[in-house]
Amino acid sequence: MKIAIDMARRISEKDREPLRLLKYTMASRRRKTLVEAQVDEDLMHRITFALPQTRANIEAMYKETK
Repeated sequence: MKIAIDMARRISEKDREPLRLLKYTMASRRRKTLVEAQVDEDLMHRITFALPQTRANIEAMYKETK
């Protein structure tokens, strides 16, 4: 806890804009990965939901829950 508080104190003494830029830069790889995953997920849904068997499975599942 002492180390975390010391680190927070040192960070709080820095100018806001460079910290914002640093945080943005450090998160860019994660953001890029998320966007790529969303594109892949969208493509998978477009392909899968267009298949007749997928539609039949969904319709069968909803009939069972009613």
